[in-house]
Amino acid sequence: MEARYDTGGGDRLARSAVNVLVVGSSGAAEPERRSSAYLIGDSLAIDAGSLASGLSLERARRIRTVLLTHSHFDHIRELPLFLDNVYRPKGPPVEVGLATPTREALLDHIFNGRIWPDVRCFAPPGMELFEVKPGRELVCEGFRILPIRLRHTVPTVGYILRRARKSASAAAILGDTGYSEGIFTKLAAVRGLDFLLIETSYPNRLPKLAETALHLTPDLLSAGLAIVRKAHTRLRVVVTHFKPGLTKEIERELRRIRPAVSIARDGETYPLFR
Repeated sequence: MEARYDTGGGDRLARSAVNVLVVGSSGAAEPERRSSAYLIGDSLAIDAGSLASGLSLERARRIRTVLLTHSHFDHIRELPLFLDNVYRPKGPPVEVGLATPTREALLDHIFNGRIWPDVRCFAPPGMELFEVKPGRELVCEGFRILPIRLRHTVPTVGYILRRARKSASAAAILGDTGYSEGIFTKLAAVRGLDFLLIETSYPNRLPKLAETALHLTPDLLSAGLAIVRKAHTRLRVVVTHFKPGLTKEIERELRRIRPAVSIARDGETYPLFR
């Protein structure tokens, strides 16, 4: 869907206040925290780990576009169920934006007719895919969105969002990532970065596991934020993607970070732009 990549004002301008709803904040899944998913305003979701179980049917049906960060199961696990929930025989398909490696994984291993039907073949189709490319901005649901490459065990992107027209403020919703000074330097260079949602999956006592799995610890997050906050002193940070069984320990360590960060909880909302 190359038409999404343009220099115009966007398909719909987000004029009012925009919140992000944390639908799921787990790096896996547990009773207290659902798998990763975030609702931006009414019609845009980032990741689909809990889009079926974490939203009412009425609210889910307002979603027009889902952007995926990568192919790991906790980020895609409820995409088939969500698409089934919102399918309407006379309605338009949900548009799903994803990088090429994620597309290949979804079609080979999920929408393959064995695990789940290829809903693109329904009449009308239940899903329409479009490509996102790191470094190439797209216009979507009233936002200008820049995918950026992250450091993970499979190809992964995060998203920098702005209102579609004349916005001085930006927000970053990241997928999974290990530590990379380059990633935080890139965030520091984002004009008007005001809000950052970022993962921390393991406590500080497990640095080797974090490096192997390419996730963050509170110490690694703190080192990265020191880079970003040199440029963005009023940056609001929300931390997510905690691994079950380690959450309490991670939270204790996150509370030592200064300036303070917020700990994401399912069902909470945060304003994206000041």
